[in-house]
Amino acid sequence: MDDRPVILFITDDPALGAMFRLRLQAEDYAVTWVSSGELDEVLPDVSSDLVYFDVDSARSTVASVLFRLRRAPGTRNRPLVLVSRTPEEQLRRRLPLAPQDFVLALYQYEAAS
Repeated sequence: MDDRPVILFITDDPALGAMFRLRLQAEDYAVTWVSSGELDEVLPDVSSDLVYFDVDSARSTVASVLFRLRRAPGTRNRPLVLVSRTPEEQLRRRLPLAPQDFVLALYQYEAAS
C-alpha cells in the first residue's frame, strides 16, 4: 500500500508539468499530472490530498476547471493551489472563487542567457 500524499497537478505546459512532477516526487509525493483537456477522464477515479492548477497554461477556461474540481468527489474538499506567473490583482479578476477557496503560488522566471 502506498501511503504517500497524492497531488493532482493540472497543466497544459509539458515542461512545467515535468518540472513539478520531478520536484514533488523527489519530496516523496505521488503525482498525477493531467492537462485541463484530460481532466474529465481522470476526475471520476482520482482522489488527491492536494490539487495544483497552472492557470496560465489552461486551454479550458479557469472557471470551467475550478467548477469541475469542486464538483468531483475526489477533489471537492481538497486544498487548491493556483500556480501562475500573472500578477495577483489581474489573476483575482479572472477567478470565480472567493479568496478563501484557494491559495495563490505566484512565480517569476527568467530565461537563461
